Amino acid sequence: GFAVAFGVLLDEALGAFRPTAAIDAARGAILVLVDDVSTTGATLEACADVLIDAGAKEVRAVTAARAVRLRS
Repeated sequence: GFAVAFGVLLDEALGAFRPTAAIDAARGAILVLVDDVSTTGATLEACADVLIDAGAKEVRAVTAARAVRLRS
């Protein structure tokens, strides 16, 4: 189901991002992540976790579209 798929994607995404030296400029800042399509939100969540851990005050996300599963 969706919960299992989300868990797998989140586990895969969590180790995919890490801050660079440039993250110092973001400490205490409110940041906005921009993504074209959000399917499960795993990528946005993984990025936000890294930024919060690196000192961002808050992380928000903006997406152009959200993928949904149609039920028949």
